[in-house]
Amino acid sequence: MPKPFDSVTKYLIELQPEKWVDLFELSPAEAEAVDADLSTVSPQADKVIRVKGERPYILHIEFQSSYESDMAERFFLYNTLIGYRTKLPVRTFVLLLRREADGPVMREPFVKRYEDGEPYLSFHFRVVRLWEEPAERYLEGGLSALPLAPLCAVSEDDLKGVVHRMQERIEAEGGDAATLWTATTC
Repeated sequence: MPKPFDSVTKYLIELQPEKWVDLFELSPAEAEAVDADLSTVSPQADKVIRVKGERPYILHIEFQSSYESDMAERFFLYNTLIGYRTKLPVRTFVLLLRREADGPVMREPFVKRYEDGEPYLSFHFRVVRLWEEPAERYLEGGLSALPLAPLCAVSEDDLKGVVHRMQERIEAEGGDAATLWTATTC
């Protein structure tokens, strides 16, 4: 079930999908947001980007503001269904928006085991804890990632400066100011 922040975060990715590829320091390439609806089953991934190029792949991004013990299994399901649907390799990144979203399943690969304990499947995904990220990466990245800058490793004393730099960029680059500020306050 979509959460209140889903629409805003999905929109941010749709604004500049290639900038999200750059943000995660993946090889630069032309990219486009694709439909993340996995309607053959009820779950729906947050957002999916097709990264074009010599070796195309799918960038699957999940935003999390709270923790659930089955999250990693859900990410595995989304990854598998997206790969099945697109016939491309899928890289899953999980952006934790708040510390409350972090927990044990965010610290290790998701592993399925046989009844005797032997593993038969291991799913790896990358976790980005925004509060550990340098704000500079988001302040200098694409406008669509700008609203995440205040969630980064920013002291209370530096927050006003971060917001000021955001305002300067939005004004200078002519971004959709109302949407970007709304996304910042979600």
